[in-house]
Amino acid sequence: MAKNIVPYAFTPGTKAKAEEVNANFNALASAIDENHTALTSRIDEMEVGVSEDISSATADFMKNDLSDFPGLTNCIIKAPNGIISYETNVITAKAGLTVLVPAGKNENGLPKSSVFTLENNISRTFDSAMSRKYLFLCANSTLETASQYIESETQPATADTVWLNTAENLMYKSNANSEYIQTDMVLIGDNLISTASAITSVNTFKPLEMLFETDKERILSWNTFDYNAGITIGTPYTAPCPGRFIYIYLGNPGAGGIYVNGRELWYTAPPGNSSCMDRTGFVDVDKGEQISYASPGANSRKVFYPAKGGNF
Repeated sequence: MAKNIVPYAFTPGTKAKAEEVNANFNALASAIDENHTALTSRIDEMEVGVSEDISSATADFMKNDLSDFPGLTNCIIKAPNGIISYETNVITAKAGLTVLVPAGKNENGLPKSSVFTLENNISRTFDSAMSRKYLFLCANSTLETASQYIESETQPATADTVWLNTAENLMYKSNANSEYIQTDMVLIGDNLISTASAITSVNTFKPLEMLFETDKERILSWNTFDYNAGITIGTPYTAPCPGRFIYIYLGNPGAGGIYVNGRELWYTAPPGNSSCMDRTGFVDVDKGEQISYASPGANSRKVFYPAKGGNF
């Protein structure tokens, strides 16, 4: 039943008393004021609730730089001035380089990280020859190298190795006695090669990027090969990224073969041998795999074509 708001009801054809009419108007005014007060209070409550919900939701969203993405660790998230540069035998890591350092695990078991940013450029001089070393940025603003990098729950038994203990999500570096010391560091590059006086090459990793639905076509193209970026190579050759090696016989080279990591994957017999009619071969390789070939012939073409997504 609806609540009566006014105290008096009037009958048609009868005179209304002024005090009763005024009482009805006063009752209506009072009801309107009460409703306004209640509505204003409810709106204020809703605004506070929405504000709290937005704050709570924002706290759960990952930041644009991915620094709080659950489970993300041991990676570069920002490099406004580049990762590194090198000249002669000096490597310089660039100011602003920001990494996620492995820092144990959260209560839910996911890896957690601490954010480390270089405030200024740092440099290190390398005065001995190196072959395919891994490069690390340490949270004490130094650069380190290792001959091996291993991710496992079991401690390796090797010297000059950096080990990501996946059970703990902590980094360890071994000393000359193969003793592992926990060290806050992040892998930022590999395939570091140098003589005693000059660095000849180093492959540095890129900052992580978010991918969206609109990136689908670009992602699908990563597995295709960039035939406009072919590199004529010698033997042996270590692939800097995923790609395809094409070996074209010219002239009269005789028998030949293509090897990946020492395993023969393609062979051709000399011209005139009916067992082999094809004089062109190719193999697909992953980053870090070694390509070599035998008896290529002086005019043969040996070209490596990188995958379009090889540098991502």
